[in-house]
This record gives sequence, structure tokens and C-alpha cells, in this order.
Amino acid sequence: MATMSAGKSSFINALIGDDLLHAANEATTACITTLSHDDQSKSTSACCYAYNGDLLDSVVNVQAEQLKTWNSDDRVKNIALQGNLSTYCRPAQGLALHDTPGPNNSQDPRHAQLTIDAIQNIPFDMVFYILNATQLGTRDDRTLLTTVKNELAQLQRPHEVIFILNKVDQLDCEKGESLTKHVEQAFAYLVDIGFTNPTIVPMIANAALYARKKLIGKPLSRKQRLEFANFRDIYLQDSSALLNASRVPDVISKNVKKYMQITSRKTTDTPADKSELYLLMAYSGLAAVVLIINRQRAALLQAQPRKEKAKHKVSA
Repeated sequence: MATMSAGKSSFINALIGDDLLHAANEATTACITTLSHDDQSKSTSACCYAYNGDLLDSVVNVQAEQLKTWNSDDRVKNIALQGNLSTYCRPAQGLALHDTPGPNNSQDPRHAQLTIDAIQNIPFDMVFYILNATQLGTRDDRTLLTTVKNELAQLQRPHEVIFILNKVDQLDCEKGESLTKHVEQAFAYLVDIGFTNPTIVPMIANAALYARKKLIGKPLSRKQRLEFANFRDIYLQDSSALLNASRVPDVISKNVKKYMQITSRKTTDTPADKSELYLLMAYSGLAAVVLIINRQRAALLQAQPRKEKAKHKVSA
């Protein structure tokens, strides 16, 4: 969840290693899009539904352009997508990601209601709230955060809220926009709204996405190649900057550092450029996010009755 243009779609694209969801510096998500991972799936299929629940359209091998078309259709309330997603999250089977519209789009008040509907009706275990590092503390953001906090407080089931401070590469250090200072400001801002000891992961979602795409052999556009070169230069200056500034549980921080150390030593059996891509993924904040998801899902699996665990193992 987030206000529009904070980077929700880019965040999910980074998790699945593909820019399936349209992302731009404008209101791009107009409906709830659910992406479900299925190990056995041979293709990525998708359906879109109207506000009355009727099926409007379905596609077997869905492409980004089709999702963009559906998303801009005023009749569509939600999109359901299922496939063998390229995600590092483990366990992956059963993983579902829900992309919600930015509710501060004054041109369509239904967006705000869709966000509330998502909180009330989707059986989620974790919320990722995306903060735009360049627009921290805006009126729209504070309004949405307050609404989200109040709605979550009414839920009768456990859930965890993780805050992603996205677009930190756009901070201007020469103007005093320190990453560490920005994270501390975000922490104070969230505490003031009423969130207790919030977990904050600084992130560059686009850097994570581009590294993932290069690792699995997907081409980058010219614009993406230029941005990726810039991300790489920033990473080489201080590869631990985002991790050191983050506010995450110690176990997550230690495991990300361990991952980076192990990856750095793999140069003997891994091409240097590929090893660097794995390190860039960790630097971008993606490794911390994946570890947080894995930890949560492992705890949920552990809490399931024995029959449910067996069912999960069979389906995986």
C-alpha cells in the first residue's frame, strides 16, 4: 500500500523479477491486482473482474501491455494473476502479492475505497507500506497512514506491517539529505502517527528489479540500462549504506551481511559480473525484504496444524 507513485508496482516487480505491473511517475494502479505463485504453472494466466464480480476477460499467457489495458479500464475492479513467478521467497508455493491503488487520486474516489476493501477483505499476513523518500510526510501520505492504522487496528487476526522507504537513490547528499537522517525522520514520523517501533527498509526497487532481470537473462530497455549503470556506481561507493541505515530486526541484518559475505567469496565459481548482481540485489534492499517474508512465512507454516503442513509440502 502507498500513495500513488511511491513505487508499489516497482516493489512487486522487483520481488517477481519482471516488470509485469505498469510503473510510472503518475497514478498507474487503478484496481487491486493479485499475483499468486504456483510451482506447477506452465504459463502466467490472468483474469479481470467487474465491480459486480462478473468475469470480464481472461488471458493464458498474459503480458504487461494487457495488464496495463485492464488496469486503465474503469469497469475493472480487480485482476487475478497466477503463474510460476521468479521469486526468491521461500516457501514460494502459496505466496500471494496484492497491489493496491493509490487512494489519493482525486480523479477517481473509488481508489480510496478499494484500499479499505483490501484491508477488510483480503486474508493477508503482512502489509508492506511504501514510503516515497522524496515526499515523506505529505498530507496525502499521513492521511492514508492514519486510515491504514485505524483499519488494521480493527482486524481480529495477527499481521505484521513493514515500511519500505523507496527511491532513496534520489536523495541529494550534497544538500544534506543523508540516508541515515532520512530513515530516522521516517521512524519519528511513523511513531508520531502511532506505529510502535516500526521496521523500515530503505530500498531502491528499480535497482533490485534490473539486477533480477539481468540475472535471469531478461533484456533491459535503454532507459533501464542507463539507470542500472547509475545504481551500480552508487553501490560501488558504499555497498552497505542501505543496510546500515535500515531499522530491521538484528537477525535480518546479520543474515543480509552473511549473504553478502558469502556472495563476495564466490568469485571462484561464479562470474564476477553475476556475483556483483547478487550483491547489488542485497544492496538495493531486496535481500532484507525477502528474508523478512521468508521468516514470516516460516513462522506461519510452523503454526499450522500437522495436516495443513503435509498439504503444503505436497503442493510445493
